[in-house]
Amino acid sequence: MDLEKKIIINDVYLVHVGIADMKFGKSPEKLKTVLGSCVGICVYYPRLKIGALAHAMLPQKHSNIINEFKFVDTSIERMIKNFEKLKISSCDLQAKIFGGAKIYFSDTAGILPDIGKMNVEMARKMLKKFNIKIIAEDVFGDLGRTIIFDLQTGNVLSRLFSGVEKCY
Repeated sequence: MDLEKKIIINDVYLVHVGIADMKFGKSPEKLKTVLGSCVGICVYYPRLKIGALAHAMLPQKHSNIINEFKFVDTSIERMIKNFEKLKISSCDLQAKIFGGAKIYFSDTAGILPDIGKMNVEMARKMLKKFNIKIIAEDVFGDLGRTIIFDLQTGNVLSRLFSGVEKCY
């Protein structure tokens, strides 16, 4: 992981999570990312108010690309390893997933695969594999969204590019 970009707003650290990246944090930090067809996976341990946000582009690793955070499957595996280093069992974690929009403006013939849908399906599959309960989702549609994961509360604010927002 590269150097973290932190902005302080009202004594709260807002940490930006870039594309093909993952950040781990603790309260009072907030983790933020912008999603289109990518999927944002928020994993939270409420007892210690710590969590992680991964921003994955593709469903599964299929080559020797070094950046594991580019892929949903390996991002989730790395997240779990980080929690295990803290002696936190995956069954004590909760997850929320976001993104997976179908935003291919030029695909009027339906030729391109629905990467967003594939990303969400892989996130669900991997979280189930690690016995992590998904407690909320804001997925699919045809608009991107910005999410802000509040590690104090575990809530995630999801704001569609249309301006509509909801807290999960």
